[in-house]
Amino acid sequence: MAFTQTKLGSHTLKNRLSLAPLTRGRSTPDTGIPHLTKGEYYSARTGLGFLISEGLNINDEARGWLEAPGIYTDEQLEAWKQIIGQVKDTNVALYSLGSCGIREQVRICSIGYN
Repeated sequence: MAFTQTKLGSHTLKNRLSLAPLTRGRSTPDTGIPHLTKGEYYSARTGLGFLISEGLNINDEARGWLEAPGIYTDEQLEAWKQIIGQVKDTNVALYSLGSCGIREQVRICSIGYN
């Protein structure tokens, strides 16, 4: 059953296995720009049907921990585009389930899906 396709909303996942969000701490401390090694990390786990990224900083005041990645500047978004590009062609869903700092902002949001 774990290796069969399933639906998650409008997405069809290749299996029911997922990666829980883990604190990776692989971003530049002063800018929050994620290192491109995150793409290698997520790509190595694309046998799973659903990947959940770590929490993302939504502004400079809401930084959750040292080296937490951000998603609020153009440079951060460009880095995430490259990371997602490494995962995109593998037919896996990659999501962020929350943000750091502001409880009201926690919601499911897709940051990449093929």
